Amino acid sequence: MAPILLSILLSLAAGPHGQAEPPAFLVVVNEENAVETMSVEQLSKIFLRKLARWQNGSRITVVDQHPATPVRERFSADVHRRPVAAVVAYWQQQIFSGRELPPSERKDDAAVLEFVRQNPEAVGYVSAHTPLGPGVKVLRLIF
Repeated sequence: MAPILLSILLSLAAGPHGQAEPPAFLVVVNEENAVETMSVEQLSKIFLRKLARWQNGSRITVVDQHPATPVRERFSADVHRRPVAAVVAYWQQQIFSGRELPPSERKDDAAVLEFVRQNPEAVGYVSAHTPLGPGVKVLRLIF
């Protein structure tokens, strides 16, 4: 019975071709950050500035990728469950109504990692294949 259950669970986790899809991005924080795990819903709220503080009360510093990057497209689809254009439109509305400004953007993975290394309260994301190096750690996401 156990092999059948395992087979069912693996097929549910598999992509359209029957194999589990590797993650397209990694969410990174400064190595000093105590957070280890986060839900995708929380992450979306952080990147939309609907959640502004870490559990310890410090202000979250968000860094986004440039809208034209493939990693931003995948992050937007998987985390916000909408295309980049819809997120950009959300930010235009926020700016126009005087509510909030969008996160700062960096041009590539290396720039995001450098920003997160230099900012203890920062959170960002990079392509899954990016070598991280010291000063950052990966958050485990709960989908």
